[in-house]
Amino acid sequence: MSRIEALKLWSELRQKGWQA
Repeated sequence: MSRIEALKLWSELRQKGWQA
């Protein structure tokens, strides 16, 4: 997985309120 894809996934998760 590339960094761009990882950041994209992270952004979606954070929008749902799931922060690590």
